[in-house]
Amino acid sequence: MRIPGAQAKTTSIHFNGFCNGLDITPAANHLVRTVENGCAKGQGGGVGVLGAVDGVSGKHYYIGENYDDGAGDYVGEEFWIISAPLVSGGTYEGWKHKSCCLLTKFASGTYTVSGAAEKRGGKRLMAR
Repeated sequence: MRIPGAQAKTTSIHFNGFCNGLDITPAANHLVRTVENGCAKGQGGGVGVLGAVDGVSGKHYYIGENYDDGAGDYVGEEFWIISAPLVSGGTYEGWKHKSCCLLTKFASGTYTVSGAAEKRGGKRLMAR
């Protein structure tokens, strides 16, 4: 349910040790919208849900998006599991798959809540 006049607050996170992250914006019914930020700004985005999974402690954001080869060409899908609430020191996992294959974990670590406009140098965290 959307509350008239309510503004969705975007929270920007970046993956520690990398130059990119996600801008996460809540939508109705525990859904979220995301776009990539930092050095990956403009490279993609996704949708997800805030929820809990049996056997996993706490709530997480489960986010899916298409991933590219770094030049903007589609390769497959990546799935992010981001710990909630969104606070510096929270954890993430990155999973990927192509249309023919099983999910494969490609990254995990911690994130920092940051400003969307912040620019960082370094390597982009992405499925390969």
